Amino acid sequence: MEPDRFRLDAGPGSLHVARTGHGARAIVLVHGFGTTHAVWRGLAPALVRARCTVWTPDLLGFGESDRPIEAPLDAAAQAGYLRDALAAGSVPRATFVGLDLGALVVLVLAAVAPQLVERAVLVSPLVPASLPPDERLRLVSRLEHVVLPKGKVLYEAGDAVQHAYFPTQGLFSLLVTTPNGDAVEVAMVGSEGFIGLPIILHSDTTSYRIVAQRPTAAVRMRAEALRAELG
Repeated sequence: MEPDRFRLDAGPGSLHVARTGHGARAIVLVHGFGTTHAVWRGLAPALVRARCTVWTPDLLGFGESDRPIEAPLDAAAQAGYLRDALAAGSVPRATFVGLDLGALVVLVLAAVAPQLVERAVLVSPLVPASLPPDERLRLVSRLEHVVLPKGKVLYEAGDAVQHAYFPTQGLFSLLVTTPNGDAVEVAMVGSEGFIGLPIILHSDTTSYRIVAQRPTAAVRMRAEALRAELG
């Protein structure tokens, strides 16, 4: 079954949204970092056979949705855009499934528009679902998602560390410069770690040049916010 496709108004831009099926129960599938609505193409047909109407949006800045230059794209903003787009599509209430970044968006949506969220299913959430709702919402509000191109320099040695970065896809390289000017890689950080150790150590600067080794998706938190969370 070919989906119906819409462009639904979402404030600073419009969202591309695919709708498959015409069942009584609405399900909204929200993709994550580095993906689009197409990530759900294997799941949607089974949900349609279960008599669901499946909505698969591209978040603002992703896929076929608009990419306004000045619009914020953090999870809280994305939740607002999705809420507005679904209102434009006459979706009053639905079950939401979110993948990594999409899970953050769904968490925020459940907090700010509970009348819209019948159920929430979180796949690989970046904030543990076991946290109390108020703590989850506080953490989500302090996180910003970024996608960094290969070769992007986060910090030069001696730079002040403004943000901690938690990669979800890709790799960061930590480099030092030898006395003769050569750059030597001393460590790599992927989804098992984070960039920003000086923040925890109450230091102001990093000793390394830190570069995205490949296209890298991450969530980041301002240094002062992370210090506040850690007490």
